[in-house]
Amino acid sequence: LANGIVPKEVREQIGLWLRDAGANVDQHGSEYYQKQGVGTIFQGRESLPLAIPNFTHPLNNQLDLVTDRGADLADFLHIVQENGKTIHKPKVPIHIYQARLAAEATEKLGIVRTAIELDYDIVFVWLGYIDSVGHIAPVVDQDNDWQARAYRHVAEWTESLRSVLPPGDTLVTVSDHGLRNGEHTHQAVIASTNESVVVNTNSVLDVRDALDSVTPSSGAGSNRIRPAFLPEVSTNTVDRDSKAVREQLENLGYF
Repeated sequence: LANGIVPKEVREQIGLWLRDAGANVDQHGSEYYQKQGVGTIFQGRESLPLAIPNFTHPLNNQLDLVTDRGADLADFLHIVQENGKTIHKPKVPIHIYQARLAAEATEKLGIVRTAIELDYDIVFVWLGYIDSVGHIAPVVDQDNDWQARAYRHVAEWTESLRSVLPPGDTLVTVSDHGLRNGEHTHQAVIASTNESVVVNTNSVLDVRDALDSVTPSSGAGSNRIRPAFLPEVSTNTVDRDSKAVREQLENLGYF
């Protein structure tokens, strides 16, 4: 009802006031979507959904992962209305703001790196790094090439994950929108180590089917270590008597 009556800038200002007063984003888990008859890519799969704003998971609370980024960045970022536009300005020196964003992103990516070694069908992580950088870029000195450096950071992080994927795994990166001069656009992006994922995705509405096409549905399982990450067991053994073992321990200072 408000969408048709209250101007957008007024609604945004009310939202900012509510956020400043401590209001949180409404969040839902898998049970909510099942009751609504809405299917998700996580159903029927051994899944690890990390830090997704509109899809909560118990592990996110256990690991203290950020899912309400607006509230989390309240101490670092001003969001104000100027001339009918939403403007983002840092409350802290820009290097502190960038460090905060990088800390959030690398924490999540560290969890993904360890999860690659486990027997998951799909690991899905939401990152707000590029989005946050894109919103603040218009008020940052562009001579410092700040936004371009941030993109290089993300490229390096992505490559570090891609380099450890076993054969047969697929890496997909996707955005739900683009950014230009700090404003959202409809120019979303998708990239993948599997060309068919990109070729078969014409809009954000196709992403689900594209992920389904390359993601197994093994159902419930266990988080076992995958064979590619198990250490090689050496068959070379050396028989030593107890005297030799004791002498080695003595040499090491244990007796």
